[in-house]
Amino acid sequence: MSPSERSWRLLGWLLLVLLVFSYPLRYVQQVALGQVVVYTGLLRLGLFAVIFAYAIVIAARGAARDQFPILVVGYVLISLLIYNLLVANFGVFYAAFGINLFVVPPAIAVIFFLNAGYFPVHDDASERRLVRRLLVVAIPVTLFGILQYWANDTFLQSGYSTLPRSEFGTAGQAVVRLTELASTRAIRANSIFDSALDFGHFAALFALLCFGMAIKYRQQPSRALTYGLLAGLFVVGVVSTNTRNMLLYLACCFGGCLLIFAGLGIRALVAASLAFVALFYATIYGVIATAPQFFAGFFDPVSLFQRSRGVYVTVQQFVVNADSLLHALFGFGYMQSTDFTFLPTTIFDNTELDIYLYAGICGLALFVAMALVLFGFAVRQWRETGRVAWLTLASLLMGLPLFSTINIDLDQPWFQFVFSLLVGGAAMTQTRSTSPAQRTLPAIGEPIGAGAP
Repeated sequence: MSPSERSWRLLGWLLLVLLVFSYPLRYVQQVALGQVVVYTGLLRLGLFAVIFAYAIVIAARGAARDQFPILVVGYVLISLLIYNLLVANFGVFYAAFGINLFVVPPAIAVIFFLNAGYFPVHDDASERRLVRRLLVVAIPVTLFGILQYWANDTFLQSGYSTLPRSEFGTAGQAVVRLTELASTRAIRANSIFDSALDFGHFAALFALLCFGMAIKYRQQPSRALTYGLLAGLFVVGVVSTNTRNMLLYLACCFGGCLLIFAGLGIRALVAASLAFVALFYATIYGVIATAPQFFAGFFDPVSLFQRSRGVYVTVQQFVVNADSLLHALFGFGYMQSTDFTFLPTTIFDNTELDIYLYAGICGLALFVAMALVLFGFAVRQWRETGRVAWLTLASLLMGLPLFSTINIDLDQPWFQFVFSLLVGGAAMTQTRSTSPAQRTLPAIGEPIGAGAP
């Protein structure tokens, strides 16, 4: 492995470790110091600065001139920050918070995508060893989350209510209130994560990873059964979030995984993903509205209509009646929350609308384009390498359109891409030199590239 490959892999793992252990880092500070001194957002921004700086160093080398697009990413980030400070004019805190939430995660994904050639593909034995090492961390984290739900206790008390200032001010307190969800009289499993949704995405990722390993090794019953049982454990973790949206997302991802494994083309997969969205809303409005008792209250049409109304009101105010073409194109710099006074009555759950409020039509177009590019890349890498991490990512992206219409999910797809690149590697040479008709999935136990043409 070259020094550049080792450096990029180290940066990638450092990023993912920081994301997983961000809550314990805050908790340790609260116990030792009585307050949070170094916020997770600052750590994430600092790590991004390190990744970007290293990318510039690589770009300056004569043997890596293809890295100069990374500089374009930097100029775009600086432009967005200046726009937020001067045009949206909501102050340094909101500009930095918005950049950290909306801009840094996709920028990290772009940088790692541009450097995908530095991530070699593992063989089957190395893949299994790496997955086992990851499960050593994932299983205890998930079991702890399940125990939180069953015991109806968070165990790790955040102390937000007693701190003079939490990580996001009053917005951070709202996050805790949503996590504890007093209306359900139960604690949503959040494990060591900020919220039940973050924990749900973590558990869904490993549920799909284990499910993919099970179907890949379906001709080896003992191995397939083990991975199948582990997938079931992570499904229980998702259920423990007590979040209907996560269950719908997981079901959609499992369906997408089977379609990808069956060999559907990328266009057909995109169409199927959008069909999941249409089927969900047709079911909600067509069946549940007429027979809600059939679903035992799992789907609440009242809450759905309230959220839909929030989307409608926001569209009317900021899309149909946008105050200027400049804001419609490049965004208002707004973030949806009850704690941001410039949106006092706007409550909605919709990723695309949230991105539009912050970055406008241009930002939304970039979000969709990036998601499509990474999805196509994941599907091709799965077919080229046979690494289950790419099947997992493609499956998660299959569920993204549905989840994005019923909740706000801004950073998970981009960090999941980094995860897949680390675990699966990228067959960049084979992808460039092999025609689509020649790419086949290797047989189980067969070395990469040994499949029949």
